[in-house]
Amino acid sequence: MNLDTRRIREERVKRAWTQEQLAEIADMGLRTLQRIEATGVASIESAASLSSALSIPVSELRLERAVGRLGGTNDLHSRGATFYRVWCLLAALCVALILSPPKPMILVAMWVSLWIAFELGIAVASRSRPS
Repeated sequence: MNLDTRRIREERVKRAWTQEQLAEIADMGLRTLQRIEATGVASIESAASLSSALSIPVSELRLERAVGRLGGTNDLHSRGATFYRVWCLLAALCVALILSPPKPMILVAMWVSLWIAFELGIAVASRSRPS
């Protein structure tokens, strides 16, 4: 589960707690709390412990909720935009190949570029699928 690291840190600082104090109150290891504050990745149990210790519902600590609440763009949206740009590049290269057949060496370079753009598009698409 992805948690809003900014919110966790703000709530901890607002209470004037150190990471050690919050880890003890949440009944988790210090390294676990440090990892959660650094990466935002937490197990359901860890998220529930933090939620209880901070007296905040888990739904408010989840990153997806926080991004939606703030109206910002999330990672999936930016990946979708990248995917769109890659496919537009692919389409432009195809049109260029059809409208003006180039010399053999340029043709090879364009096909290699087309292949790289296609592979990049596939990579971006596979990362943007929700897990």
